[in-house]
Amino acid sequence: MRLANRLTGDIERSENFAPRYKDALLTYYHNHLRMRRILTHLNNVGFRRYAIKLVDFLEKEIYGEVGGYVKYENETKDFNKKAFESAPLRKLAKVSGTFPIWRMYGDHKDNPKKIAVLEKNCFSKYPEDFTDSVYFNS
Repeated sequence: MRLANRLTGDIERSENFAPRYKDALLTYYHNHLRMRRILTHLNNVGFRRYAIKLVDFLEKEIYGEVGGYVKYENETKDFNKKAFESAPLRKLAKVSGTFPIWRMYGDHKDNPKKIAVLEKNCFSKYPEDFTDSVYFNS
């Protein structure tokens, strides 16, 4: 994975994504906790937009599309099986609890209860923590 756009937080696959995915996420499950720590950190230091984009990217890489997790879990008719079968991280759909935990750090604009949990556990109480870092300014 690589950051494609510093302003929006868009992420894309790196050139050598397949072996890196295999080593980092498919073979060694201890890295799943590291991913959770990265997501927590992004929320803690005021880079929530990057956490949301990372969760969306991971969902697309696992389920074939953003929004695919809910469709997969509920076995809905509009679940895109073709996209799922070509998703490079689809094996993680079978790993219990992995994506649902990561998803907690994503976008919850329609769920105030989940935002309240994020605010309690992740968000800083200091406004200065939400100013962009000099490392991400263009």
